[in-house]
Amino acid sequence: IDSTKGFLISEIDSTLWLTNATAAGTKQLSTKIKITTNGGASVLNGRFIFVGKTDSLGQELYITNATTTAIVLLKDINTGAASSSPDNFTFMKGKLYFTAITSTRGRELWVTDGTAAGTKLLKDIVVGVASSNTVQGYHMFAYDSLLLFAAKSTAKGYELWRSNGTAAGTVLLKDINTTIDSSSNPFNFFLLNATTVLFSAKNSTTGTELWKTNGTTAGTVLVKDINAGFLSSISYPYFYKFNNKAYFVANTIANGSEIWSTDGTAVGTTLLKDIWAGPQSSYAQTISSIAIGNKFFFTAYSPTNGFEMWQSDGTSAGTTLFKDIIAGPNSGYPIFLPAYKFDLNTGAFTHPLFQGNKFFLIASTLAAGNELWVCDGTVAGTKLVKDIRAGVQDGITEPSYFYTTTALYFAADNGTNGNELWKTDGTLGGTSLVSDIYTGLPSSDINMGFVVNHKLVFGATNGDAAATDLYCLNTLVTPLKSSLEMKGIKEIESTVSEDFTVKLIGNPVKSQLNFLVSGLKEKATVSIMNLVGVNMLNKTIANNNGSNKLSIDRLPPGVYVLVVDNGVEKKTIKFVKE
Repeated sequence: IDSTKGFLISEIDSTLWLTNATAAGTKQLSTKIKITTNGGASVLNGRFIFVGKTDSLGQELYITNATTTAIVLLKDINTGAASSSPDNFTFMKGKLYFTAITSTRGRELWVTDGTAAGTKLLKDIVVGVASSNTVQGYHMFAYDSLLLFAAKSTAKGYELWRSNGTAAGTVLLKDINTTIDSSSNPFNFFLLNATTVLFSAKNSTTGTELWKTNGTTAGTVLVKDINAGFLSSISYPYFYKFNNKAYFVANTIANGSEIWSTDGTAVGTTLLKDIWAGPQSSYAQTISSIAIGNKFFFTAYSPTNGFEMWQSDGTSAGTTLFKDIIAGPNSGYPIFLPAYKFDLNTGAFTHPLFQGNKFFLIASTLAAGNELWVCDGTVAGTKLVKDIRAGVQDGITEPSYFYTTTALYFAADNGTNGNELWKTDGTLGGTSLVSDIYTGLPSSDINMGFVVNHKLVFGATNGDAAATDLYCLNTLVTPLKSSLEMKGIKEIESTVSEDFTVKLIGNPVKSQLNFLVSGLKEKATVSIMNLVGVNMLNKTIANNNGSNKLSIDRLPPGVYVLVVDNGVEKKTIKFVKE
């Protein structure tokens, strides 16, 4: 919540705890109120607002200022034991907007200023008990004084709405898919510049394509029908901004899934490069792109070089293979480890560079296996930091890391001490084991947290009865992020999306499929389909937000589709099995 206090949720009983990185200052705030991961949470004017659950009130909105042990019920929105299940928390102009359920109005748009009197229904869009959308469908996004979201009215399908924070100013912005009872399902909102928000939507003639809005009906228009006709081009909801343009993955019949760029105009929306020439897809990953100087880095696949590191200066000619970690068609499978800085006001992520000019990544070689690498933007400066587990076995099996101004702290296994806490300054001599918390071969299962009072707080186990204990690093550190305050709200570090998302880690893959899930409310069915629709594998995951793994070593080489279905919405991502 600030540089001196942080919140934790107990895995034992889901209660809220406060810590200042001392044993005496780590306190349970309530034994009765359980934190529910089904709802959102946010910082508002120095106070923490979250969804708590009790037997008598269900899931409702609570607030604490962290200066005492007091947690206060902000409002019993759905009175009695029934839950209002607040969600979709979005900050705008000193207030928090969210959706909640009541027995008489269904799920609708609410607002709070952090007081009971200031917590109120903003607008009953679908009058009566019906809801204006599902939790996953609102895709709320705010910048400056404009709140954008998807909602269904009595006469229209799920279309683009806007709000200025008043009931009168909460209106349908544009009926994009005008066919009767059809929806445009706008999502993937992204701030391109001070006046332009990009998003994805579909209509009856173009499929799901790239749109933009300036907050007016006339200014809400299709940018470009990239995959001409009824077929959609946008399925992977992520933009990356570089030099005033947004980069994203789009699919066309002629070029497959490749990186495109846009300046918000039709003529300025172009294919960056057809990396795997022709209709095949390079499966380029822009989600963790990182810029150094006048170029940005990403990962992509080609049959000549496998899945490797690429670079771009924003031009087709300047988009080239950067480093073939394993020479030839074999893949180095680089996974970037970006530092995150999150702007609460715009929802934008940026990636500060370590020591001002470098970032770390995980990559694999035939000689060293999966290990930690560093990149300073040059080919010579992109190299293995240390073969932590000497030989072909992997020293890093899953990414768990935290950047400080002087070191990267991460989990690694040297084959002797198990998966434990390590640190590096980017040099061989500066890379070492910090502590063997679970002594000997067993792993302590490092779960990185945050820095409070210049101490890194994290979870780990030392083998005692408690599965996870709370630890802090004795060394004083400073997190790698700006201390800049914008509009009175401190920037916070976060990698959590409030919407249901699925992101692939690495592509193509060999024997294990790694993917990240966020926004999962209860459970989901995970399937792998081949391209003719045959179901090859099924698995159920429950409340398993974070890293997930699937063994696919029995699948023959080829192209498959990962399908994650939460019962309301499906997410699909293509991947290559080598």
